[in-house]
Amino acid sequence: MASIVAEEVAVRAAHHRLDIDEGYAEETGLSRQPYPATLVPVSIDPKRGPFCMSPDAADAWLRLQAEARQAGHELIIVSTFRSVEEQEQLIRGRLDEGVSMEEILKTSTAPGLSEHHTGEAIDVTVPEVDGLDKAFAETEAYAWLKTKAPELGFRLSYPEDNEHGLDFEPWHWRYKDEGEPQ
Repeated sequence: MASIVAEEVAVRAAHHRLDIDEGYAEETGLSRQPYPATLVPVSIDPKRGPFCMSPDAADAWLRLQAEARQAGHELIIVSTFRSVEEQEQLIRGRLDEGVSMEEILKTSTAPGLSEHHTGEAIDVTVPEVDGLDKAFAETEAYAWLKTKAPELGFRLSYPEDNEHGLDFEPWHWRYKDEGEPQ
């Protein structure tokens, strides 16, 4: 219980520091995302360190990545678990670059509401496309993912014209246990 309260305090403080409107969650239909009980590494980047996911999501990702490889697609991890603090730093960095909060919140969710907090979200790309580039949607790997990922429990979180009003993110996939709605 104490950790839930601490997380909520951290989220509210981050929103206050970033001057995010109190009605943001309600306006977008996004909900508070819980931290996972456990994280396991799925890959280690020499510069950025380990990419971690919840155990079930990690197992599903490794199966999906192996099947992609067998089908001739090399999927590369761009991002996995991210804390509230890391989400705040990501947004602060973009603000420091002169990007408006309105623009940032079209492509990044506010701290506490990011699927990356769950350990079940993953951003991917292929060697020929920079990370977080919509050009990924034009690749054969993306077409393959659209068909194969749901079979292994992953769904595209932010398709075109999604209900949350976020920009299309062909690279962002979320794993859900079979008992949870897709």
